[in-house]
Amino acid sequence: MKYLKNYLILTGFVLYSIQLYDNHYHMILRINHLPLQALLRGFHSAYARYYNKKYGLSGYFFQGRPRSSVIENGEQIRKHIFYTNTGPLRAGHCKTLEELDIFPGATHSAIMGFHQFPFLKTREILSVFSDNESGTDPKILYRKFISQGLSNQSCDKEFFRLIKGANSDKQDMYEPGYWVIGSTKFIRDAIALDRLRKIRVARYKLSGWDHDKLADYVVSIKKIPLQDLKKRGHGDYLSEARKLYCFLATIILDMSSISTANHLNISSTAVLRLARQGKMITEQMKLKFPDYAPDLKQA
Repeated sequence: MKYLKNYLILTGFVLYSIQLYDNHYHMILRINHLPLQALLRGFHSAYARYYNKKYGLSGYFFQGRPRSSVIENGEQIRKHIFYTNTGPLRAGHCKTLEELDIFPGATHSAIMGFHQFPFLKTREILSVFSDNESGTDPKILYRKFISQGLSNQSCDKEFFRLIKGANSDKQDMYEPGYWVIGSTKFIRDAIALDRLRKIRVARYKLSGWDHDKLADYVVSIKKIPLQDLKKRGHGDYLSEARKLYCFLATIILDMSSISTANHLNISSTAVLRLARQGKMITEQMKLKFPDYAPDLKQA
C-alpha cells in the first residue's frame, strides 16, 4: 500500500477501490492524461524489488501483463465498485454484508467508516452513488446498491460475463466489450480515440521522431543550448524545457518513461512528475506539434 500510495500521488490517479487476494488484486482507478502504465510499471517494479530483497529472491515477481478495461461513468462504474468491494464475500473471507462492513483491509469497510484507508478518496467514491434530487446520504445509497447487487447477482449475467472475459484476457478487435465496458456509443468513441492515438504514434515514428529529434525540437522553441536540457533547474526556463520534453515524449510520442529518463539523466518517477506539469505548458503555449497536430487536450 505504501508503494501504491507513492505512485498515486506521482501520477495524480484516484483510487476508487482495491481488493487484495493471495496471488492477484483488483483495482479501480480514475486516470488522467498519463497512461495506465505510468502507475503500474513503477508500482509493480518497486514492489518486486522490495519483495525480492526481503526474501532473497531474484527475477520476475508478477506473472504476465496487467489486464485492464476502460469503464464508462454511471451505472457501469457503480457495478465495478460493487464487484471489487464485495470480493471478500466471493473469496469466503466474509459470509454476510454485515461482516463485510467491518472486514479489515478492504475499501468497503473504509467507505462505511469502520476502518482507515488513508489515500482512499471516499467522498469522490460516494459521489458516484449520490442522488442530488432526494438529498439522501450517499453512504446510505452506496450500501443499498451493494445490498441490492448481492441479492440480484444471478440476474446480471451479462455483467459477470464481461468481468470473466476481461479477467481471462479475452481482448480482441471482435469483442471490444471485454476491454471497453459501457454503452454502444461509449465503446464506439473509445475505440475511435484509440485508433487515432495509434495512427498518430505510427505517423510520428515514420517521420523519424526519436529522443534526439525531440530534444532538437524542444531546445529550438525554448531557445536554450542542447546541452542545457539535461541540467537541473527549478522554476526556470530549463525546468520548463524538461517538463515539455517529458510530456511530448511519453504522452504524444508514446515513448517509455525509462528511455526518457535515460535521455535526460533523471529517474523515471521524475519523468512522470514532469510530464504532468508539461501538459499545462503545452496548453499555455498553444503548442502545435509538427507533422501531425493532434488536439493536445484529447491526447
